[in-house]
Amino acid sequence: MPNYNPQPGITWPPGKAYAEGFGGTIAAFNDLRVANNKAAKRYPANWGGLVTAIMDLADWGNADCGVYPTGWNVLTDENGTVTGGEWTSTPLDGYLWYDESSGRLMVWNDGAFYQANGADGLTLIGANAPTREVVGGTWYNTTTNTLYLCTSNGWTLLASTVGVDLAGLAIDSNLTDGSGNAVNIPAGTSTGNQEDYNVWLYQNLTALQTTVSTSSANIYVQDTAPSSGLSIGNLWYKSPDNTLYVWDLESGSNQWLRAVPALTDDTNFTTLQSTVTTNNNTHTTAVAACNTRIDNLTYAPLASPTFTGTVTGPTINASTTLKIGGIAITSTTAELNILDGVTATTAELNILDGVTATTAELNILDGVTVTTAELNILDGVTSTTAELNYVDGVTSNIQTQIDIKAPLASPTFTGTPTVPGYATLANPTFTGSVNINRASGEAITKFKSDGACELYYNDSKKFETTSTGVTVTGALSIGSLPINNTDTATVGVDFSASIAATTKAFKFISNHSSANYVTWGNTSASWEYAYDFGSNEDFCWIYDNSGSPEKVFSVSKDGPACTNLTIADFSANNSSGRVLSNTIDVKDRLTKHKTALEDIRTACNDASIITVAALKTAIANALTSV
Repeated sequence: MPNYNPQPGITWPPGKAYAEGFGGTIAAFNDLRVANNKAAKRYPANWGGLVTAIMDLADWGNADCGVYPTGWNVLTDENGTVTGGEWTSTPLDGYLWYDESSGRLMVWNDGAFYQANGADGLTLIGANAPTREVVGGTWYNTTTNTLYLCTSNGWTLLASTVGVDLAGLAIDSNLTDGSGNAVNIPAGTSTGNQEDYNVWLYQNLTALQTTVSTSSANIYVQDTAPSSGLSIGNLWYKSPDNTLYVWDLESGSNQWLRAVPALTDDTNFTTLQSTVTTNNNTHTTAVAACNTRIDNLTYAPLASPTFTGTVTGPTINASTTLKIGGIAITSTTAELNILDGVTATTAELNILDGVTATTAELNILDGVTVTTAELNILDGVTSTTAELNYVDGVTSNIQTQIDIKAPLASPTFTGTPTVPGYATLANPTFTGSVNINRASGEAITKFKSDGACELYYNDSKKFETTSTGVTVTGALSIGSLPINNTDTATVGVDFSASIAATTKAFKFISNHSSANYVTWGNTSASWEYAYDFGSNEDFCWIYDNSGSPEKVFSVSKDGPACTNLTIADFSANNSSGRVLSNTIDVKDRLTKHKTALEDIRTACNDASIITVAALKTAIANALTSV
């Protein structure tokens, strides 16, 4: 027997057209389902649909299980938070629902759910008393925060007559305020308990409120003094000088008096103010006189002065002569400034001590224009006068004389030799190989007699020229590798030297936060070339449609995928690219077949088609577009 999956939502009322056929019988089943709070289903009008409708009766004796009963629509806000709910279809009396959230079996009766097993300690919560409940049930009133028990007499307030009557509670005569002072309890027998005291307190608070609201002791806050409607005790706060005044009787008349006396009215304050003023004037006069005396003070010469710290801006009288050790200095300021910036040490300057050269000999330097930095080249030189005199008599350019010197035979260098940019080696001739080594003997470069050149790193050969090209040992890092294959008879990039040379010939890294790699080349399987990858790599063809990339074909770990698939014969390409003939659009064909099959299934389930001829017509119409 076929297993149908009828769809809910349609009811067929019995009528003349179905009264004696499958349709009428199935319509009767659906009417029974709706009457028992079950959704109608689209059963096919044949024996299979009738059998399925009968078998669906098996679940009518089961309770509906779930967090919510069938027919209850949960309402949520934009964040998915449950805000309420509503009935889309109200259950019938006797409908059973097993609440999976509380583990209780509920039964619908008279418009509400009730526990099928009676009260078991589940308290109902709300502002209004439940209309129905079993004896022993409880209800918490959220308005009064009180708990009720359902008895044979209805809802009874728990602890309504149990406890202490506060109204009859005696007043404690030892009451104190927040500062520990005793509170005076009103005298009289009428305030012997809390209830009497509450009445007395309420009456006094009411009287106080009346007195405050009708009091004439107004407070004015303004720039100018009020002049009308005033009574003794009124207050005025003068805004400009932040002063408080009170309206009171003074010297036989009402007037505004300062609430706090001014300091100028205080005798001690005025005496102090006068003293400060006098002392300030005296101090100002004394300071001015002192400054005048200092400005006009003529200083006597200081004998052998000693300064600690820095003497700022001293001026020497031009009419006197500056002497060092009793000898007058005749050098000019410009001549003394020649030493400005010299970095020679005291020991180096002391070389001049005891020099017997004449003034004429020393004057040779007079007019020299070299800078301090140039003069400092001699800083630290220990050559004697005779050694320095070797330079004496040189009349030609020193560099010219060095340039014409003969080559050095078998020179030995310590450190790194540098050849000046202007020096040239004219037609050097080498016999045999030329090797350049470090002092330790480690090879750097070798120029062999057979024409090969070798470069080394840490005494290990990394680059070598050969008769057919170059050989590189290790990794080759290239910023860019443009290849211009001028010989079309050969391959531009060739990995065919051996099978191993073609294995994993290329290696790529995927665009991802973690390192994932892809290799391309042959494998250990015969005739096989492969992209070898191990993650979510996507190998695809992308068509750049005027700056908008469109993925045409893709292969990943889940298999190939494409937007369109065409089966066709190939013809020679033209100027527009690929040329196809005898094409079959697989996507279009499958879409049409899918639509036709859905139309055929609809026809088979159509209750109005009751003859084979009508079914054939419907199938033929569905296959028209295929």
